[in-house]
Amino acid sequence: MALKPAEKEFVDEGGARILIRTQQLPAIPALRLTARLGKMIAPTFARIEAAVDGDVEDMELAMLAPAFAEFFNQLNEKDLESLILAVFASTQAQISNEEKGERLVALATAGNVNSVFEGRLGDLISAMWFVLEHNFADFIGAALQRLKAKAAQAKAAKVQAAVASALASAKVSPAAPAE
Repeated sequence: MALKPAEKEFVDEGGARILIRTQQLPAIPALRLTARLGKMIAPTFARIEAAVDGDVEDMELAMLAPAFAEFFNQLNEKDLESLILAVFASTQAQISNEEKGERLVALATAGNVNSVFEGRLGDLISAMWFVLEHNFADFIGAALQRLKAKAAQAKAAKVQAAVASALASAKVSPAAPAE
């Protein structure tokens, strides 16, 4: 089975364009990155799952902050840089702007990543997420489905509890016999 390519474009306010072209990682590098991400992300997902007590879309940042703090606390600068380069191992950026014209850059070095995403941290994070989604859609999708299922169960339990409480507190008098 051939490795699938994917593309996504990012355009800034000035019209500068970055077209991210990525290819799925081969099996062994993908498995290595999965193991690495699993060690880092699994505790974060576990904390998020524990914090979910309602609809996932209604979660507040305060609920997620401890999980993300734990995630970032385990990363040192060298590990973070290494992770970024591992994510972008099969990725190139086609950059187009008036100033420098058009060029193709392999995102295999820290210097190239810095050059492409200078002043565009949001695009860097979005591009990494795009590449991770392309490579690990089944893994990420399963984790998000678990979160949504847990949220749905918690929401149903809250509704049931509210109904039971309302019924218990309601004083329903027996119906008077009809005359």
